[in-house]
Amino acid sequence: MSIAYQCPSCLRTLYYEPGDSTFQTCHHCQGKIMVPSDTVHQAEMIDADPTDYSLREQRDLRLAEIQKELQAGNKIQAIAMFRETFGTGLGEAKDAVEAMQLGRKPDMSRSALQQNYQALQEQQPQSIYPDTQAQVQDPGRIAMVILGALIALGIAIFIIFMAE
Repeated sequence: MSIAYQCPSCLRTLYYEPGDSTFQTCHHCQGKIMVPSDTVHQAEMIDADPTDYSLREQRDLRLAEIQKELQAGNKIQAIAMFRETFGTGLGEAKDAVEAMQLGRKPDMSRSALQQNYQALQEQQPQSIYPDTQAQVQDPGRIAMVILGALIALGIAIFIIFMAE
């Protein structure tokens, strides 16, 4: 899927495809440009499977919370959190938390963990990212925002010099 961005020289709309070079030539003004990093990042996020990314992120955040409980000396609370998060039995949760306590990653391949992870995937919406086609920005609006920022910067500099 293409992501629209603007040439910094001529302000014409250009499109970036995931995997394209980040250094491009504008086909309107022939200017050498670098694709903005947020455009590249947005294209990569759209190209990836957003549901899987979100679930991994949620799992990693929850594991970090469990690790925090362990560091605070709350092993029982950590086991309870692990059971709640991953739907495991007491023995599996205890083994996983003890592995975390020893600095190892918990074994996430056990069947109960895998089943719960798959159930979470089924509950997630298909896309957590907004429709990027609807986000194509008006070049005039961007130019006005830049102009406003430059005017504000000029006023700030004028005030600083007048204060001296």
